[in-house]
Amino acid sequence: SISILPIIKELCSILCLQIWYADDAAAGGKLEKLKLWWDKLNQIGPSLGYFPNAKKTWLVVKPQYVEAAKEIFQDSGVQITSEGQRYLGAAIGTKEYKEMYVSNKVSEWVAELEELSEIARSEPQFNVLSTEDCYAVTLCVYPLTLLCLFLQTLTCFNEG
Repeated sequence: SISILPIIKELCSILCLQIWYADDAAAGGKLEKLKLWWDKLNQIGPSLGYFPNAKKTWLVVKPQYVEAAKEIFQDSGVQITSEGQRYLGAAIGTKEYKEMYVSNKVSEWVAELEELSEIARSEPQFNVLSTEDCYAVTLCVYPLTLLCLFLQTLTCFNEG
């Protein structure tokens, strides 16, 4: 991650907010500034061992800015949406997108806990043994840890 610092410092000259977590980058601001940021990242990144991937890059904009974003980012390969997208395990975008994302996450965790419960029902000794081997602990604690982290990333759905 320390090798990313020269990139971050170079990109600070462009007036947009940027967030980095290890080698995952995000930026926020006016579309024109974001395009400058993206172009600069693509220009300086490879020489420093950082290779931005446009296919995995999403620009989340308000509906009224979709057409302008498509024009400004044409031929960049960046994906554009007004609905929302996942970023570092959290959802950003419309209230509907965040609700759908949360619902899907909860369904995944319920399925994991149901699987653990089924193992405990059919093989109680295995469950005790696997607790000692951290298997059940991983299945049981990991979803709860994810839930706690996930809840910290959400903004209130009751905006108004």
